[in-house]
Amino acid sequence: MMEHRSYLPIADVAHLVNGPISCSGCSWDNRGTRSSTSELYRVWFTTDLTENDMVFGAEEKLLKACIEINSKYNPSAIFVYITCVTAMIGEDIETVCKKASSIIHKPVVPVYSPGFVGSKNLGNKLAGKSLLDYVSGTGEPDFITPFDINLIGEYNIAGELWQVLPMFKCSRS
Repeated sequence: MMEHRSYLPIADVAHLVNGPISCSGCSWDNRGTRSSTSELYRVWFTTDLTENDMVFGAEEKLLKACIEINSKYNPSAIFVYITCVTAMIGEDIETVCKKASSIIHKPVVPVYSPGFVGSKNLGNKLAGKSLLDYVSGTGEPDFITPFDINLIGEYNIAGELWQVLPMFKCSRS
């Protein structure tokens, strides 16, 4: 089975595996992620590609899936995970994501980390590159303070973040 290098801890986006249904089953809800906001990360989406899709292409199916997910769940973004299958058949995922983004007016981010690319470390690096290429620097929050902190790192396996958060609470005297 394939291991996806996913951003499941990002709670307010839709995670869409572009591949056969079996590609999404092995990694769903396997991390100790908790959220104080959206629970959308607990819904795992797939395009459920068939043999026909692999022969004739599935770009239109991916586009329709992005539009449907947006209309039903209204996520802040959609992350599309490339699988071994879609990488091998040469689907133009980046173009489909750009088209979907222009239709739904939200980021649709291709995550290039199919299972055959190598070690977990390389997969994490490639997935991280998607954040740098498509997310970082693309917008600013409506409200910022001089004390804002972004924590980027390994996923929150055992709730380590929840142990660190108290250090960031201000005590006012």
